[in-house]
Amino acid sequence: MALKTRLSYVSNSSSSSYIVFGRRLGCFEEMGGHPFDFDNKQYLLVGKMLTEGLDLMRLTADLCDFFRAEGTVFEDQGDVIEYDLVLKEPATMLVPFKVPAGVAPGSDAFVIQADYKSTTDLASAHENYWLDYRKRRKKR
Repeated sequence: MALKTRLSYVSNSSSSSYIVFGRRLGCFEEMGGHPFDFDNKQYLLVGKMLTEGLDLMRLTADLCDFFRAEGTVFEDQGDVIEYDLVLKEPATMLVPFKVPAGVAPGSDAFVIQADYKSTTDLASAHENYWLDYRKRRKKR
């Protein structure tokens, strides 16, 4: 029997790795009515664990309103990061690397394994959180 050798990278993973440069502001659920400046700043919300990684989403005014109205529980996650830059697939980068231009002094670097089915809009937020919340409530 002949052994077939593959020279390229193969992955069945449903996630991607990211390096996020920014500042952790706190846990979304504990921030209450924190005023976000969506016109001048960019925010990421690290949601719950999905199938293959964390729910890494760009926090918008609509998503912020949705999560505040639903009282969503992020299952020990929920960090809000005000970010300067997001780099995808850090595994392909050589370490150490220089901090890229556009990153504010004092920023931290967060390495996050994000699910491919992360929340991108209200419809996916509804699917990932509200429907899941209703399923949990029915079990009680």
